[in-house]
Amino acid sequence: DATPTQKDKFRGSKFRLAVIDECQSHQRDTRELASQVLGPGLRDLQGTLLMLGTAGNNTSENNYWFRVAGPTQQEPEFTVFRGHWKDNIAIEPTSNKRICDLIQEDIDNELKLNPLIAKTTWFRQEYLDEWCIDDSLLIYKLSDANIIDEYNIPKGFFSRDTKYILGIDFGHNPDPCAFTVGAYNTSINSILYIVESHRQLNMNITECANKIKDLREKYEPDVIVVDGSNRQIVDEIRRVHNLPIIEAEKQKKAAFQQMLNSDLQTLNVQIVSNPSTEYLIKQMNNLIWNEKLLKETGKRKEIEKVHNDGCDSLLYLWRYSRHLFYKPNLQSSYNDQYIRELNKYTNKLNQRDKEYY
Repeated sequence: DATPTQKDKFRGSKFRLAVIDECQSHQRDTRELASQVLGPGLRDLQGTLLMLGTAGNNTSENNYWFRVAGPTQQEPEFTVFRGHWKDNIAIEPTSNKRICDLIQEDIDNELKLNPLIAKTTWFRQEYLDEWCIDDSLLIYKLSDANIIDEYNIPKGFFSRDTKYILGIDFGHNPDPCAFTVGAYNTSINSILYIVESHRQLNMNITECANKIKDLREKYEPDVIVVDGSNRQIVDEIRRVHNLPIIEAEKQKKAAFQQMLNSDLQTLNVQIVSNPSTEYLIKQMNNLIWNEKLLKETGKRKEIEKVHNDGCDSLLYLWRYSRHLFYKPNLQSSYNDQYIRELNKYTNKLNQRDKEYY
């Protein structure tokens, strides 16, 4: 797991038993290691693959270990054996106590010192066998406060002053195309509302263009910003389908993700809850940094082989949004009245001074 090529050292070897330990800590795709690298060598000798680990941070459907050992067990070729520390009745020779009892004593002592550790990610993963994400590893700081119903949007928001932006992340399979629409109105507030988000596998260029045309007809976006990594797609959509798309700025991605987080935490970005945005919300709640790289180097990089299509389409459109150009009217009616009375009083003083002199 140290480098992308480390696993290649095992290609061509034959095994009766292969063990992948601490699977929850692997940052690279264990599916490739298990199926494509170790699998052929095990088949020659009818060997066994043993995967070991605990619950972890990566609850994405693309995480092979989560699919193998998670609560839904989505890989039927594996037989799953679960062992809990409470079931360990072996006797520790020094104290002559059961291992499970010793662990329980340690946990009780820790909880007496600090009861709040029961809510921490490491405690829940290591002692309660729960799959849960360490909040410090989440790329996007989305909270329940960022998810609203449509009736929470202010009255009068949708008008001719409303600006729409369409963000698109191109893909095919296994990474789908993602289309996300944001709206803001600087005459009302400083909030960017995510009103719609779709994703679809196996779309060809014409199908992508037709989807853009449908959304363009519905929203009349001021900006259509797309993933420009595939020049062929971009050029064909521009020339053949005559769509005014611009390429997303993709440099310094991690820095802009942190800036987007500021907008999320100040509630200047809100997602309208509807069937189309469900997957975007789920994706934002599961996308995490590469834990190993972050701890060792401090560099922020997304974990590999995890879908980020919806999040990327949101990031593209957010960078072109001008929702923060909103300038509130700070003068209330009370202030207006106060200023008028003050002016009247000042005029009286000035008139009195003129009469005196």
